[in-house]
Amino acid sequence: MYLIILCPQCSRASAAREGAKTHSCPYCGSTMRTDKAKVIARARNGREARKIVVEINARGGDIR
Repeated sequence: MYLIILCPQCSRASAAREGAKTHSCPYCGSTMRTDKAKVIARARNGREARKIVVEINARGGDIR
């Protein structure tokens, strides 16, 4: 399972494995605690997570 989270620094979405304590943003390098991160979606596998992340970032972070 993956969490789709927003970076508090650059506001871009990325995927983190559920259960991970920290996650580094692949865009700005910021490290965040996953239990404090804003979770905007969940994915069952890496392929689904990537698809969600690409769609959200293409819309400029608009999660609607």
